[in-house]
Order: sequence, then C-alpha cells, then structure tokens
Amino acid sequence: MKKSTLYTALAYLAAAVVCLVLALLTDWRIEPLLCGMVGGSGAVGIRLLRQYLYWSRPENAAAYAEKQREEKIALTDERRIMLREKSGSLMYRATYWAEALAVVALSVLTALGVGKPAARIAMIALALAMAVQTVAGRLVYRALEKKY
Repeated sequence: MKKSTLYTALAYLAAAVVCLVLALLTDWRIEPLLCGMVGGSGAVGIRLLRQYLYWSRPENAAAYAEKQREEKIALTDERRIMLREKSGSLMYRATYWAEALAVVALSVLTALGVGKPAARIAMIALALAMAVQTVAGRLVYRALEKKY
C-alpha cells in the first residue's frame, strides 16, 4: 500500500486532535462545529490507518495485488466509464431542478418575512441536497449497471 495513505491518515488524525484541543480549551460559539470535525476527520483517519495496516501485511500482498489489478480494470472498462458518465448526467439534471425548487421555496419564505430562520432552512436544505445527490448517484449507477 502507498505511503501516502499512511500520511493522509495521520494528517486526518492530527486535524482531529487539533480540533478536539480547540473545542476543549476555548469558549467559542463554533464548538459544536469543531466537535463534528473531530468525529469526521477522526473516523476517516482511523479508517485509512486500518486500511493501510491491513493491506501492508505480507500475508495480504497477493490479495492486494489482485485488488489493484481489478481496480485498474474497473477504471478503464468502457462500459463502466459510460455508466459513470450517464449516472452523472442524470444526477446533474435532477440536482439542477431540486436546487431550482429550493431557490423558489426560499424566495417565498423570504417574501413572507421569514428572515433569520431562512438561513437555517437554506443550510439544512443544501446539506440534504448534498446527501441526496451522493446516495442517488450511487443508486442510479447501480440501476444502470443492472440494465446494461
């Protein structure tokens, strides 16, 4: 396994420690955000570190070589490239219309005099849109993979 995976894992873990220290030692209004960053970067760092340690073992060398070979084939397979492009195109269109509807909804809320909560609603809506886009992209890809 590449050393860059180890360095990336250590960087994520270091970022988690820095955010944890800042969250514990300071009295800022962004402490919940810092705590979230501790969980997010810490989980990614631990996952990458476990992955690096597992695939770096000598007994897993053959399985890792096979995995690398399969990944190379998957990245250059024309059918999979076409499916990735098609799923990306479909999700772009769906996201475009969802964002357009969100803009209209936020405009109506603003026109009705909903001031400060509108920013909160916008933040939640955009976060949900990101989550939906990620999950839906994978689901569309799998559906297209079964179809073709």
